[in-house]
Amino acid sequence: MSNELAQSTETTKDTRFLTFKEILFKYISNLPLFFFSLGVALILAWGYLRWATPVYSVSSTMVIKQSTPSTIKSGEKFSNIFEPLDKINLQDEIELIKSKEFLIKTVENLDLNNNYIEHGKVRSSEVYKQLPFSIKPLRIADSNATYQMDLKFLGSGRLLLGKEASPRSIKQPIEISGSSFSVVTDPQTEYDLAGRQFTYQWIPSVQMAGQIGGGLSVTQVTRNSNVLTFSYQTLNVDKGKDILNQIMRDYDAYSVMEKGRISSNSLQFINDRLYMIEDELADVEGGLQKFRENNQLIDLEKQSDYYFEKMNVTDEELNRQEIQIKILALLDDYIRDKKNAFNLTPTNLGITDPTLNFLITEYNRLIIKRESDLRTSRADNPLVQEIEQEIEKTRASIIETLRNIRSAYKLSQNELERRRGMMKSEIFNLPEKELQIREIKRQQLIKNELYNFLLQKREETGIQLASIVSSSKILTEAEGGAMILPQSNNAYTMAIFFGLLIPVIIIFIRDMMNDKVTVRADISKETKLPVLGEVGHNDKPQTLVVVKNSRTILAEQFRIVRSGLSGFLKKDSSTIILITSSFSGEGKSFVATNLASSIAITGKKTVIVEFDLRKPRVLSGLNMPKSLGLTHYMIGKASFDELPVAVPDTDNLFVIGCGPTPPNPSELLLEKRMEDFFRELRSHFDVIVLDTAPVGLVSDSFSLAGYADATLFVVRQRYTYKKQIRLLDELYRQDKFPSPAIMVNDINVEGYNSYYGYGGYGYGYGYGYGYGYGYYDTKSDGTKWYDNYFFRMIGLR
Repeated sequence: MSNELAQSTETTKDTRFLTFKEILFKYISNLPLFFFSLGVALILAWGYLRWATPVYSVSSTMVIKQSTPSTIKSGEKFSNIFEPLDKINLQDEIELIKSKEFLIKTVENLDLNNNYIEHGKVRSSEVYKQLPFSIKPLRIADSNATYQMDLKFLGSGRLLLGKEASPRSIKQPIEISGSSFSVVTDPQTEYDLAGRQFTYQWIPSVQMAGQIGGGLSVTQVTRNSNVLTFSYQTLNVDKGKDILNQIMRDYDAYSVMEKGRISSNSLQFINDRLYMIEDELADVEGGLQKFRENNQLIDLEKQSDYYFEKMNVTDEELNRQEIQIKILALLDDYIRDKKNAFNLTPTNLGITDPTLNFLITEYNRLIIKRESDLRTSRADNPLVQEIEQEIEKTRASIIETLRNIRSAYKLSQNELERRRGMMKSEIFNLPEKELQIREIKRQQLIKNELYNFLLQKREETGIQLASIVSSSKILTEAEGGAMILPQSNNAYTMAIFFGLLIPVIIIFIRDMMNDKVTVRADISKETKLPVLGEVGHNDKPQTLVVVKNSRTILAEQFRIVRSGLSGFLKKDSSTIILITSSFSGEGKSFVATNLASSIAITGKKTVIVEFDLRKPRVLSGLNMPKSLGLTHYMIGKASFDELPVAVPDTDNLFVIGCGPTPPNPSELLLEKRMEDFFRELRSHFDVIVLDTAPVGLVSDSFSLAGYADATLFVVRQRYTYKKQIRLLDELYRQDKFPSPAIMVNDINVEGYNSYYGYGGYGYGYGYGYGYGYGYYDTKSDGTKWYDNYFFRMIGLR
């Protein structure tokens, strides 16, 4: 078979992307959808601004000193002893302020467990303090549960509770889940309550603290600044200000309490050691007195001043070493005592070793950190256990350091003892009793000096405890109250953004989900079959639109198709044109009727043969009655001359109907008598147009392909699936039909569904169309015109 038509009109595949102009027209053609979406979004934004509950922001500032200089100015010997750890980590303090355990104090101090919401005609708002009534909890069955009740005051001392049908007295207690509440009103302002509706909530302290923490923000003004800025989002400005001011006051009290704890612990440590030293000093003094009485000693100092002059210097040094060793022993006993496992330790007792001072400072920091974590966590929390492990390691390091320092002092003491022994050998002639009494006095001096040292430290620590001040200072009380939500600018900006975005998404999804032929490129991408022509909508009730002297655009389109077939309309012989489609409903009968009419107008004797034996449409479309047809001829009940029926008002155009539907249409077309039928057709007519069954459903068209000179596959825009174009391409490559080409039916060249792209331009002749389509078997679903317009606007129809 020849493929001359395909060779003469073959086009290459269109693989181009959409141009900017096409994309622009694509969205411009959907302007009603954009206007509708934008209007709805702006209305929603207006409604949100109208009915949304406003949220306000209040703020305040407070400075926190990083360290506090000591108020005690002792001599060099006792400086930097028993001073509290004043170094503050601001980030830790911020987390402390925002913690639930800390904010619970604020909730309890301000009685924030009780919340009142008044319902108005437009919106509901939280009421704080300025209320003509209050609700007092008489009994709370479960302190971890939330209790809520709706109240409507009716006046005259009556109210409606929740959904109760009958009113109750205001003085009657309200029972909810085992808890009891009492409504308290002021008789002078009770008349203000009539007709007003409220919702009361009793919220547990922990839950309320969590709500406050969620709206609270605490930040440093700058990275290295000690000034903290507090901001809080609230539904009630007065309530927000009270909350911020109370939080800052609570932190002041907390900082003073924490500093006092360290000094109090140090004072307790000193008092315990004073009691012990007092006993030791009393024993030494008693022993001295008893020694003097037993040995009746006289003053021999003047006799031995010369010998002991050098020895005094050594004794003084030994005294200092002994004091240091005693202090180290006291610290060692305190650290090893299990009762002090998690108590604070004085940071320094005059020991100048930097390693020991650092370890004690770190030990106290860990003790404070553990106590802080225990306020918000349980003792078995992994973080608390980890800190306790670090405390134990630090305690071991302190004990080891104390041992090393004591060893060093012992070595120094041994060296002094050696030198002192040498001096003693020089004064061997002194009485032995004098030596003994000097030793007792030296012990007395050591005990007395240590006792005086602890007395001094007790006074200093007491003064320091009495003079403790907060490390924080409120710079500005809570102020502000600017509304932060809702923001009209943001609301309308978001409305415009989403109002424009949603149509874009709809169009994009619609394009992604579209699997039907919409533009010419959809055909050229799927097949190399040529497109012979395109015809638009038919909005008229009659099928035959191409008649003599017709000048409609649809008639001109069929004339263009006729011109494309001019090479096959031979003068010396007849031409058979087979018209089919991939499946039913694509308009092949409409195309066959009007193409045949356009050829008949040129003077060629033309006949349309209904070969769609299962669903014939030609005669019914022309409003012609059924007559003898093809099946009558095939079974021998009619001659050929009885079959052709002239179409009224159209010269040279005839129709041969299919006749009754046979039980075996496919086998009927394979009868040998079919060859005689086509022989008669060629002898009587110049052009024969075969309206055949769809190739994708039955095999009738394949049986008739051998008789045809050219084939037209009818494709309907927005109806034919792209996968069906691939079926036609496969038939074309397998050379199943002679000279095949595609004819596109029901095209639209304007707007979103434009067949030639999104610009709305015509192909070759620049026509624009605005037809509805009234040919196909479609039934009204009773949808109103405005419903159809809406669905067309959003691209669903």
